Amino acid sequence: LIDPSETCGFPIVNQINLYREIKHHFGDRPIILAFSKKDLVDEGRIDEVGKAVGDPFIAFSSLTREGVDELLDAVISYARVLPQPRTR
Repeated sequence: LIDPSETCGFPIVNQINLYREIKHHFGDRPIILAFSKKDLVDEGRIDEVGKAVGDPFIAFSSLTREGVDELLDAVISYARVLPQPRTR
């Protein structure tokens, strides 16, 4: 989760670096990258951060719910293809 508005208190460069570190540790496991607080920034800022990250993302706003359905659909789609845990 990245906050392009930076109202979370962390500079965007720190957020991107943390995402890259997590991605590195997860290897080839799927990650859904989401940009929150879409309502607080313009599309240009979202595009700018998206280019800096270099990976597909879903931008959404919890306040206006814009993009929330798309994010939920992505989570459900990924969950359907994940391997089931082994039972003993």
